[in-house]
Amino acid sequence: MTCVKLTRMACHHRHHGHHGLLGIFQETILVLALLFLSSASGKYLEGCEKVPVLSPSSSNSDISLSCKLRTINSEFDKTNFSSLSGDIVSLNLECSNVLFYQSSLYAGFLSHMSNKLQTLTIEHCKISRISQGVFSGLSLKNLTIRTHNTAWPALSLDIASTAFNQSHLENLDISCNNIWTLPSSLLCQAKSLKHLNVSRNRLQDITDLGFREREDKNQTGGNRGGCRIGLQTLDVSYNRLILLPARGLASLSQLKHLYLQGNEISMIAETALAGLGSLNIVNFTDNKVSTLPAKEQRHNGNILQNNSLVTLPLFQGLKQLVILDLSYNSLTSAGLLQSKSQEGFNNNENNANNTTTDSEVTTNAISTSSSTTSASSSVFAGLIRLVLLDIGHNELTRLTPELFQDLYSLQYLSCENNAIETIDPHTFSSLNNLHTLLLSNNRLKTVEVYTFNGGLSVLSLLSLDSNEISYIHEDAFLNVSSIRDLNLNGNAFEKAPALQHLTLLKTIDLGENQIESLEPLSLPNLYGLRLTGNRIVNVTKDVLKDLPMLRVLNLARNRINSIEKGSFDANTNLQAVRLDSNFLEDISNLFSEKTNPSLIWLNVSDNRLTWFDYALIPKQLQWLDIHKNEIPDLGNYYGINDLHLQTLDASFNRLTKIGPNNIPDSIEMLFLNDNLISTIEPDTFFNKANLSRVDIFSNQIETLEIRALQLSPFPTHKALPEFYIAGNPILCDCTMDWLQRLNNKHLRQHPNVVDLESIYCKLVYRNYYVPLTEADPSQFLCSYKTHCFTTCECCEFDACDCEMTCPDGCNCYRDATWMSNIVDCSAREHTSVPKLIPMDSTEVYLDGNNFPELTSHGFIGKKNLKVLYLNNSNIESIQNNSFSGLKLLTTLHLENNLIKTIHEYIFEPLESTRELYLQNNQISYIAPNSFVNLKMLEVLKLDNNRLFKFEMWTLTRNPYLVEIAISNNPFSCECDYVSKASEFIQNNQLKLLDPQLINCRVNNGRQVSLKYMNATKCLEIKALSGVSEHSETNIPPYAAIALLLTVISICLLIGFVFFCRKRNSLRIWGATKCPLNQCYQTAETDDRLYDAYIAYSVSDESWVSRIGEELQQQGDLNHPYRLCYHHKDFPVTQAYVSEKIMQAADSSRCVLLVLSKSFLQNEWRFEFKSALAALRKRNRLICVTLGDLPARDLEPDLRVFLNKATLLSANDKLFWSKLKCALPEPRPPFSSRTLVSRPGSGGSDSGANSVHNYTPSSLGGCSTLPLNISDSSCNSNYLHHLNLNQQQLHPHHHTMTMSHHPPPTHQFFSNTLGGGNTNGFLLQNGNNTTSHHHHHLNGISNGNCNNPNNNSSHSDSNGNNGAVSVPLYVPRFPLQIDHLTVSSTEAPSSTCANVCLTINGAGLLLLPASKLLSLWP
Repeated sequence: MTCVKLTRMACHHRHHGHHGLLGIFQETILVLALLFLSSASGKYLEGCEKVPVLSPSSSNSDISLSCKLRTINSEFDKTNFSSLSGDIVSLNLECSNVLFYQSSLYAGFLSHMSNKLQTLTIEHCKISRISQGVFSGLSLKNLTIRTHNTAWPALSLDIASTAFNQSHLENLDISCNNIWTLPSSLLCQAKSLKHLNVSRNRLQDITDLGFREREDKNQTGGNRGGCRIGLQTLDVSYNRLILLPARGLASLSQLKHLYLQGNEISMIAETALAGLGSLNIVNFTDNKVSTLPAKEQRHNGNILQNNSLVTLPLFQGLKQLVILDLSYNSLTSAGLLQSKSQEGFNNNENNANNTTTDSEVTTNAISTSSSTTSASSSVFAGLIRLVLLDIGHNELTRLTPELFQDLYSLQYLSCENNAIETIDPHTFSSLNNLHTLLLSNNRLKTVEVYTFNGGLSVLSLLSLDSNEISYIHEDAFLNVSSIRDLNLNGNAFEKAPALQHLTLLKTIDLGENQIESLEPLSLPNLYGLRLTGNRIVNVTKDVLKDLPMLRVLNLARNRINSIEKGSFDANTNLQAVRLDSNFLEDISNLFSEKTNPSLIWLNVSDNRLTWFDYALIPKQLQWLDIHKNEIPDLGNYYGINDLHLQTLDASFNRLTKIGPNNIPDSIEMLFLNDNLISTIEPDTFFNKANLSRVDIFSNQIETLEIRALQLSPFPTHKALPEFYIAGNPILCDCTMDWLQRLNNKHLRQHPNVVDLESIYCKLVYRNYYVPLTEADPSQFLCSYKTHCFTTCECCEFDACDCEMTCPDGCNCYRDATWMSNIVDCSAREHTSVPKLIPMDSTEVYLDGNNFPELTSHGFIGKKNLKVLYLNNSNIESIQNNSFSGLKLLTTLHLENNLIKTIHEYIFEPLESTRELYLQNNQISYIAPNSFVNLKMLEVLKLDNNRLFKFEMWTLTRNPYLVEIAISNNPFSCECDYVSKASEFIQNNQLKLLDPQLINCRVNNGRQVSLKYMNATKCLEIKALSGVSEHSETNIPPYAAIALLLTVISICLLIGFVFFCRKRNSLRIWGATKCPLNQCYQTAETDDRLYDAYIAYSVSDESWVSRIGEELQQQGDLNHPYRLCYHHKDFPVTQAYVSEKIMQAADSSRCVLLVLSKSFLQNEWRFEFKSALAALRKRNRLICVTLGDLPARDLEPDLRVFLNKATLLSANDKLFWSKLKCALPEPRPPFSSRTLVSRPGSGGSDSGANSVHNYTPSSLGGCSTLPLNISDSSCNSNYLHHLNLNQQQLHPHHHTMTMSHHPPPTHQFFSNTLGGGNTNGFLLQNGNNTTSHHHHHLNGISNGNCNNPNNNSSHSDSNGNNGAVSVPLYVPRFPLQIDHLTVSSTEAPSSTCANVCLTINGAGLLLLPASKLLSLWP
């Protein structure tokens, strides 16, 4: 790409005449740069990067390249692969998965890489065809082509029959390509192919792969058809196969793995898998198979899940079958038996269960033998080597001995998730090697003594959980004493069953039953006992004494309120105990390190414990959960310090404080959140060397000492502990400022507060919270009443400057360094300024009180005061020297008072003041130079007062003033004052907050803006008012009338312009508001073929398809809309999309543009941007927005383009009504519609103004455009009848007939003019016939042409030529017209001189009978 750019630049220099030494020098530099860049980066495409070659046989020079491209050889990209190196062994080409534009591969595009390229992958490139010779010259071993055309449903992949003639190809993946069919000989030459993946396409016939052999019984040898290759793996999953035909894959004799899942297979021929002698795995999962031939099961493994199997034939002779999975089907008990007399089975089943379903009876009626004996044989008969059988998730209701009689080698049997209610005696008697039996999730109610009789001598795992068992016979497990794991949970036991015969039992699950009391258990080898979710109330010491090996005990979620002392003393091996979610109030004397030396895990959470001490637990305990109790304190009465506890969860209790004695030194993880902790003592976490996490969030902590979180120095190789503190009502106290900086300390003696940014602290002098990390250091304050510094010597006296005493009724706060000293006396009903305000106060709040007057020297001595609030205090006057001594005051609030006058020297002492607030008073006079001494003033607010002649221009003496508010004052309208005030306003508009509201008021109360006033306008107002300089009168009536008329004219003009620009939007608004909803409907006479052309993104096609349906429901059924859809009616491959868009829009009365994010990213950028820009002046444009489209996502061109469009939102409740109103009214049907000649098309008589009727019998696609016939050279006395009727000809032959008759009206009848494959073009006129070669019409557009051979013309009395627009409906291009017949009943001399047709600018000329019909390409 860089080389091309540089070459073009060099040519540009030469073209513009850069001669001489300078031009030669520039060209030399460009050539050198070209050579340098090409040598540096010319070997690879842009967007490519090297990937390591992992193959052990590869050399150091081998290259693996991965390239990310937009497209390959599309209309936007021309991809040059010749720059790629010949040393590349693996090439991965990945196109954009966002842009939906076709890519293409040309023949031999990688032929220069034939030496080493072995692996080629093409991903996401929208390719429609792989032609012959695309991979010529290559010796590929691995080829992957995944176009993902399924995202573009209209585009499928077509593959030439010789595209994969690669003798070395071993792996071929053409999945995800939207392939419908394949050439039958496609893979015949790929002799080395081992693995083929054609999954996730749309194949309907597996024989398209070319592996089917003819089923010829008479032929014993020779070629029976089908490509014979050494394929070992074939994946045809997730296609649309509906059947497996006989010998459909017979030529694949070496096939081992066949994947057919995810299809729609409902039928399998008996010899469907014939010839596949090496087949090991067949996967039929998720199909619609209802019957399965027995011959197809002679393989080592079968997977038949998720089908619709109802009955199965026998598996005779499959002695090598090892694994059989029939789960997730619809198998019934009767369907698994092949009976010689089904009656016997039915009778037995009915005796055992009288609820046999009708479906089972129907199934049982299918007999495969006419024998009268009652013997039955299972479909599994003869499977003597079967090891695994899964018949779970079916509809079995009964198990019988015949079902498993030959399964001597079976080790794993799953019958779970059925509806089994009955197990016949001796059902499992032949299963001598079975070690796992799953019967869970069935409907068993009892286990009888004979249920497990015989066999099952090595049974290890028995699952009977999730049944309805309430009774087990005491000898039911007599013959299965080898069971080690027994699951009985989820049943209906009210007491524990008898298990005395299961002496080898390791684990038993009796959870989720209804057991209320426990009987003593005697199981010497029991390891785990689960009794959770029962109704046990108490535990006695005899229950568990005979369980010496018990290690895990789960008694959670019961109703236990008492446990007898010593209940666990005999369980010396006990390691983990769950007693959570019970009603325990005390756990003392339950566990100790002597009786339970192995106990390391204890959970007693969610109980009713009201006290706790570490003496209650064994010292070796490592994990303790006591959360969600009512414990007020973590007691350690005996000061035990040798605990081994690592994890302690005491959250959700009632702890109020913690200290060093409450936390063991061995602790690693501590959870204390959601308690009532308000105090953490110093050194609580000191000497906790293993600490890693502490949760103390959501407590009541307000203040903390820094020592409370102090740790022993942590070594650098260990991470600091993580603390979580958020959710506490922490105060921004002067003692808490350290917390803000805690994570910045580097001494490794404090933890890392993980949620520091989530902590909020409450300001002590203002009742609101601020983020701790954002609080200013001056906001960390403490309250005080009186304080005297140690260096102060006058504390015993009342008038002492260094003594800090808070005034009565006030609150005082200070920071740790006393640099901030805040006195808050707000709203305390003070009538005068308190006298004992501390001298070092920095902020004083006196707002909301009642001070009628501020006396002089009221704040004397407050030399550090910076902020003073006196607002809302009913102040009426301020004496001079009231603010004496406040040299550091920066902010003064006096707003919302009753001040009337500002004297000249009031603010003189405030030399540092930056903000002065005087708004909302009654100030009518401000003495000159009142603000002159405020040299640092930045903000001044005087709005909403009564100022009349305030000399605002004097504010220019305050150089730093940047914010001024003086609006809403009744300023004078005297010309001298107005002149100065207006000049000040004009020069300081950026500083004034509201210059448009600064007005002067005349005598009648009318206000005039000072912003636009000057001396001349003031004199005009004076002259019109007829008053002197010092008086104000009304403006004369005629001036007011003139002004009013001017305003009205301007408004009407603006309204007219607005209406012209927004008339469509106003009409839509009016139509939605009108009760009849039709009052603003327009009647247009535009004679175009379509009512609307709809442009949209292919991703929005499902929504766009609703437009026609909704409009049809809301409109008149007799007057449907004629809509042209862009993606539906345009061909998929269009050479000049922009041209076709313009032609479609020209043939439509309006353009409907559906805007979405997908449209902006794809169609707009590459198709519509250039086309629609030329249409905004031709058509009405309606834009519909789908979803949220922020203005920032729209290109500037599109925003300008939308200014003239009617905008609608699809989310609007009235969207469909507005859309119907925005669209032009649908035209009546063609049968009743008339087309009037355009102005000037007729002659002087009535025939010249005749009406043309035409009736289309069918509509073509969007490419159908109108055809204009010009009769500009025809005599008005002989008008033409154009009959376009389809004759009973060959299916590809159509006739267009033009005849001349004298009647004064034109009757037009049109039909679809289709393309054909004939070889001539026929012209008939009388007895003359002329034949021409056929022509392809690429489009038909409006236009006229003249006959150069005839100078006669046809015109009316005014000399106007006539043109009649005739809609001729044409199918998709290219078009072939095969027969055109012109007949005449008049003499040639009296016929029309010529009739001219225009087809894309090419003239199709109808001449008199003596001349030929010419069609110019």
